Formats: sequence, C-alpha cells, structure tokens
Amino acid sequence: MQKKNATVHLLILDPSQNDAETLVSLLRNSGKATRAHRITSEEDLEETLKTGNWDLLLARDDVEQEFGADGALAMIRRLDKDIPFVLLTGEFNRERTVSIMKAGGQDTVPFENTDQLVLVVNRELSAWRIGGVAGLSNPTYGNLNNAASFCWKVPRTPSLTLTMACTSTPTNRTWSSWATTTSTT
Repeated sequence: MQKKNATVHLLILDPSQNDAETLVSLLRNSGKATRAHRITSEEDLEETLKTGNWDLLLARDDVEQEFGADGALAMIRRLDKDIPFVLLTGEFNRERTVSIMKAGGQDTVPFENTDQLVLVVNRELSAWRIGGVAGLSNPTYGNLNNAASFCWKVPRTPSLTLTMACTSTPTNRTWSSWATTTSTT
C-alpha cells in the first residue's frame, strides 16, 4: 500500500507561471509533498502523459490559451490515462461544470476558492488511490481487475442518506451519488 504522505505528481495547465507556482504552494502548505510539471503546449502534454505517471491534472479555464482545458481533457481520454481532471474557473458556471463532467472531468472549482480546491484535490486523490486498492487501474497499484464497483452509504440525518458509487474499468471511472430519504412515520 502507498504511504500516506506519498508525493503527488501534479500536472498544471495554466498560462501563468506564477499561478502554477501558487497552486503547488497551496498543496504543499496543505501537507502534500508535490512535484509538478506545468504544461506549455499540446505536444508537451502528450509527451508528458506518455513518459510519466501522474496523479492529477489541474487545468485553468482560459479561452486565450492556444491549447486549453478541453483539449487536455480530450487527450487524457484519447490516450486512456486514468488521471483525475479538475478545471479551475474564474467563477462558478453550472453549464461549464456539467460539460466538463460529461466529458470525463471530475470537478470544477473557482480558482480563488483555495479551501474548496484543497478539498477537491484531497477527494480526488483519495478516490483515485482507493480505486487502486479496489482493483482499478492507476500507476501506483496497477490493473488488478478488468472492472470493479464499490459503493458506500453515509448517513447525514436520521431521514437522509447519501450514497456514493463508483463503477470503473481500467480506462473509465464513473461516479454516481444520490440522496435517499427514509420515512420516519
């Protein structure tokens, strides 16, 4: 099993070197040993994905970039890489969040919401590593099964339970969540 404080291998797609360094500092300050590579082009991402094992990709949603977040997510999927993808936006946009998640991204977070970003990163890294223990594909644990599913229920109140489920193959992870209410009569 992987050590709790294992180094996070992070890819960052951001046109600003300063903002990329801010993201690395944020994760390091939250207790994560972090090694990062800032993506500078489509070719750079492709070469990086083919030659290394990465834990997470944080992509800035910047329409002025030559190679942007949508292209990066498409490349991850095309190359069958199991790397959680989080889009960093200027502000929350429901439609953009839905489109990224439909394309295979895990979440969107406004760039300025650093507390939320740390929580999302922790969640995705935990889910990714749990997937490895459950037999899913990731570079740390390898592919132990062709497919796996797991589910857990979290009681929120006596009448409300949140259920999370993950169904996964080596190249595709699908998360579902739903709330169920229990009659108290």
